[in-house]
Amino acid sequence: MATTSFTDPETSKDLLSDPSFQLLLRTQIDRETDLLGQRTAWVMASQAFLFSAYAVAVNAHADPTAPKGGTRPQLMVAVLPWISLLSLLLLVVTILGGLFALLRHRNLLLSTAEARMHALEAGPLARVAGLAAPLLVPVIFLVAWIVLLAHA
Repeated sequence: MATTSFTDPETSKDLLSDPSFQLLLRTQIDRETDLLGQRTAWVMASQAFLFSAYAVAVNAHADPTAPKGGTRPQLMVAVLPWISLLSLLLLVVTILGGLFALLRHRNLLLSTAEARMHALEAGPLARVAGLAAPLLVPVIFLVAWIVLLAHA
């Protein structure tokens, strides 16, 4: 029994022109778009939580009327920015992985699509605007944590 290969030009041409395969690609694009939104929400939620914990630790350390809790607030102030940076780095890796998958699927779909599919494209400005939050929110948090670390 012969196996078909996606790298074979004739097989890939047949596969890419198949409407069911194009629907599958569209489904994958929708899935990656949803995951990108979820990953951006994860960044926002995790960083908001860690910023809150950092603020509580800083205030506990700075409040002269608070009972002395040993070195725990100082340790939290020292460790939380690093935890945030590492988690932010991991989330950025997942966001970039999703973006690469999304772009790959989109380019594959558009390379085989009919002219009417290209008419559905929102254009480069809309694509860039849609990627602003997934790409820039992590950068904003990264800068904020670096500033906090620099002034700690």
